[in-house]
Amino acid sequence: MVNNREKIADVAFALSLEKGFDNVSMKEIQKESGLGAGSIYYHFENKNEILVYITNKYYMNILNQLKKSIKNFDGSFIEKMRFILNFRVNSNLKEKSKIYISGSEFSQKDYYMLITSIYHHYPEVRDMIT
Repeated sequence: MVNNREKIADVAFALSLEKGFDNVSMKEIQKESGLGAGSIYYHFENKNEILVYITNKYYMNILNQLKKSIKNFDGSFIEKMRFILNFRVNSNLKEKSKIYISGSEFSQKDYYMLITSIYHHYPEVRDMIT
């Protein structure tokens, strides 16, 4: 069972993949999550707080896992660079592979487009990623 905070984040992220974060309203998040406005505002003060949370959950956690993998990778500097490059290239080439969020299916391309858009439009999240 997913708790309400996670449900809100999953719904906000799925809607953002579909429409872009700027085009998602709190009312849409409320409707899609099936939760009341009070429940949403109990967990998140505003939409930007949801943005920071989903950025941490869907991007920073993956990035931190990559960092750990590199740190534990037993190889030369060049081999580590190849590992990173292969990770990046393979991730970008898997546009046909799918991500499932809240029962909806999205492409890797949608995911990377959303992360790139968030990076360029939200300085508070840009600082986290940088």
